[in-house]
Amino acid sequence: MMDKMGCNSKQEKMQSVMTSTGFIWDSQMLEHKCLWDTEHPERPERITSVIARCQELGLLNRCKILAPRKATEAEIAAVHSPAQFGTLDKICSSNNNNMGKFEQLELEAAASKYDSVYFHPSTCDSALLASGSAIELTQNILDDKIRNGMAIIRPPGHHAMESTFSGYCFFNNVAIAARQALASGRAKRILIVDWDVHHGQGTQQLFYDDPRVFYISTHRYENGLFWPNLKESNYNWIGDGEGIGFNCNIPLNKIGMGNTEFLTTWHQILLPLAFQFNPDLVLISAGFDSALNDPKGEMQLTPQCYPHLLSPLMGLANGRVAVILEGGYCLNALAEGAALTLRTLLGDPCPLLEPIADPMPELVETLLNCMTVLQSHWTLGLGLKESKQGADLCVHVPTLRYDYVPVQLDKYPTRDGNPVTSFEECSPHDDRLNQLILTTNLAVPSSKLGIAFSVAANYDSSSKFKQSLSITGEIQIGLEPELKFSRPFGLMAAIVGGQCTSGIAIMSKVETIEVCKYAMDVLKLARILFIDWNGESDIAKGTLLKNPRVLYVSMRETSCQLTSGINFRWVENNNDDVSDANYLAALASVILPIAYEWCPDLILVAGPEEGREGGYGFCALPTSPAGFSKWQSIFGFEFTEQCLLPTLCRAVFGKATTEFFQQQC
Repeated sequence: MMDKMGCNSKQEKMQSVMTSTGFIWDSQMLEHKCLWDTEHPERPERITSVIARCQELGLLNRCKILAPRKATEAEIAAVHSPAQFGTLDKICSSNNNNMGKFEQLELEAAASKYDSVYFHPSTCDSALLASGSAIELTQNILDDKIRNGMAIIRPPGHHAMESTFSGYCFFNNVAIAARQALASGRAKRILIVDWDVHHGQGTQQLFYDDPRVFYISTHRYENGLFWPNLKESNYNWIGDGEGIGFNCNIPLNKIGMGNTEFLTTWHQILLPLAFQFNPDLVLISAGFDSALNDPKGEMQLTPQCYPHLLSPLMGLANGRVAVILEGGYCLNALAEGAALTLRTLLGDPCPLLEPIADPMPELVETLLNCMTVLQSHWTLGLGLKESKQGADLCVHVPTLRYDYVPVQLDKYPTRDGNPVTSFEECSPHDDRLNQLILTTNLAVPSSKLGIAFSVAANYDSSSKFKQSLSITGEIQIGLEPELKFSRPFGLMAAIVGGQCTSGIAIMSKVETIEVCKYAMDVLKLARILFIDWNGESDIAKGTLLKNPRVLYVSMRETSCQLTSGINFRWVENNNDDVSDANYLAALASVILPIAYEWCPDLILVAGPEEGREGGYGFCALPTSPAGFSKWQSIFGFEFTEQCLLPTLCRAVFGKATTEFFQQQC
């Protein structure tokens, strides 16, 4: 009885962790504000707008609310010099009483010694709370008390350097959380993804020679003309010493980049690097100033795209992901982007996006530059991979530009340094942003996963499948509305009807094709992406290749005769024993970009055969954000391999396993 009770208790704990998302913030951080500029962009409304939108969508009620705390002086000192803490404490303490005009002038004079900061008597306490909250969130994830989480904190942190305040930042919240995670021994490889529109020079400097931390930043650069105007923000800064190859800057050299450019960056650079690094913790410096209508970023990333950037990262590190707020200065875009990001952490489907187009040529140049300098450390870009003869299949000569002329200042400006956007410039983006917020479909199906057994699937197979799921302790059979059982046609109707997010069907390849026909003929779907993991069925080729409503992808093509569809022939491996890493590279760099452009109504996947390599790469598919499809995926199997199907189900439920990413590309 004790063993059974213990097992049940363990399963309940694992189920709780799998479904729990942490959230942390503190109203005391609202006290930090600029006393001499009431329109300063880094203001308290930044976090109150996020909290209000999250409450409006009912997200906070679904989260585990964590108790904030202040970081200790020792925790700050693990990243910053002793003077960093002492200076901030002294500035704030000396102006804590009787805040008159003279005291404000003293604070402003102190701020003029640093690039783009202001001080308030509460600044030190707020900064300690921000750092402590980032630590607390991360530690709860590492302690398996929650699966993932979000910290809505200010002041931000990624510009704070070892001994210098900078860019609204005082203590580097993400770096402090990372350093504590490493010190605890529970994280040995940490991926930091910085999607703020500004380069996080502080974070880069703090881990530049540390191979345990891979820092990847995508940021507006304009060849050095955009703040922080540093040479070290360019693509050729890839680390030093043992850390060489573990720093990746993706500089954006033109304003107006949007969903297409960011998704292309993710597919061609960021995801392949992340898969190969295989972290055991992911920290995201989540600035929302690349969003549409942000006056600082001047980019056009829609708030609905942030879930698509986050979702594939949740397939890493066993789902251990902490999202920590940095910038974001258009309140509507910030609130919507952050709320949709939290919604994704909670496991809700990504919002549907408009089809992507060709990326700007300036981005293509940047990505080729990044691939070139990193290709000796990582495998990047199918076109850059060396052939057996040692010659590059695609030769790119990178160019290096730095157009900024540094200016020596005796003191930094403290007023009138923020961009002013005219009504004529702002109005079209306002209209588009408001329309997106009003029209985005945020409906969530009642069941997350549907499971179907065809008539041909015998009872023994069905019962083994159910047993294998139950044994994992991750998914408890019969727990409605999480799981839904039916026949394949019923499963298809449930997904298209919005009752179910994804499906797994035990059925033959022939039956999978019949389901595809049913989707077109009966359910009237216009575009279906059919991914054939084996790629050896003449029935599939003859039926699907002739239909313009089906985009057929063969992951293991043996014939050289096919001229339609997308066909992968693994020449070096003779199509046998292709590794998970190769499949992941194909998924990120080829299949996802095409799918985002084609926008299918449904994704059908015919699963791999038992015993073949590439199975765990196949299981990475559910962690990809299928928001390029109106509905999610059906995965069809001709077998019930007990080690693979539970893994696939766990991925569908948002708890990926590290088996996916054990092999490097």
